[in-house]
Amino acid sequence: MNKQKGQTLIEMLVGLTAGVIVVGAITLATITSLSNEEYSKNQNLATQYAQQAMEMIRNMHETNFSSFNALSGSYCIGKTCTSVNASQSSPNPNGTYCWVAPPTGCGQNTDIFVRQVSFEQRSSYCNNVDTKVTVSVSWFDSKCTTASNTFCHSTSLATCLSSS
Repeated sequence: MNKQKGQTLIEMLVGLTAGVIVVGAITLATITSLSNEEYSKNQNLATQYAQQAMEMIRNMHETNFSSFNALSGSYCIGKTCTSVNASQSSPNPNGTYCWVAPPTGCGQNTDIFVRQVSFEQRSSYCNNVDTKVTVSVSWFDSKCTTASNTFCHSTSLATCLSSS
């Protein structure tokens, strides 16, 4: 006479626990993957915005050298800027302002990004001859957790352009 025994309560709890752990691990991996995908997307956009601003500055260097050579310090570069002005009172041809950065920074000016360019004439970075141009793009996301560092991610490009 063979008696069949059913699963015990302990075996069922062990199996259920293992299933919950597997599902939890898969969920955590998916959430992490989506978060990393968003960061990568924002990193690529920030790099594109920096390259776009650098091309704008190079174009200004080639077509309006006297204005380029007069630039010094930091400037806010909005999404639709086509050149940099030293004053908020004179808009670019398309009506947008790309002006001297205030001491507190530019603030969000390109979607979730802050785009800023700085000029350093006769920079040691450029052998004390040329102008160092640095474009910085910062952004925020859910990983920026402190109020003092709102735009906690950034990327920057730097180059030397002739001053003469």
